[in-house]
Amino acid sequence: MTRSPLPVLAARAAAAWSALFALVHLYWLLGGRVGLPDGLSVRDNTPLLVVDVAAVPLCAAAAALALALVRPWGARIPRRRLLLAARATALLLIVHAAPSVPDWTALALGRRSAADLDAMARFATLLYEPFFLAGGLLFALAAFGRRMPRRRQVAAGAVQPASRRRASAVGEPGSTE
Repeated sequence: MTRSPLPVLAARAAAAWSALFALVHLYWLLGGRVGLPDGLSVRDNTPLLVVDVAAVPLCAAAAALALALVRPWGARIPRRRLLLAARATALLLIVHAAPSVPDWTALALGRRSAADLDAMARFATLLYEPFFLAGGLLFALAAFGRRMPRRRQVAAGAVQPASRRRASAVGEPGSTE
């Protein structure tokens, strides 16, 4: 049975997404204004400054998390914790974008135009929140679409379930009991 390459591609894309987002936040933190609404500077807005200071290391950690799903060194992390963290990341990103769904719907149905939105709402609705949604979907595809290999493996590379290890240790041919 061949596994789909989609979860691996999604994990790599989620890592790239996270790294890109970290760089964008670092750029804004250092005073850059491209991509922000006219007249907005992160350095002049204390709440946004705090968000960017926190966002840079969080995005870097998210990139490492996404890579841990597909790189061999990720097998050192307990599987449940790794998948829980990746799934929680997906959920957080999707929930962050969810309040924009009514605006996206209104825009798609022609009940509203981008001109009806002020600069900050346009920025959030058309750029920032779709980016969050994309990251959430990538993490969801990576985390929910792939089962991680178990940490304990026999020399031949096959996984031996814990129940089988116990059975072979007690009461099977070759055991001392």
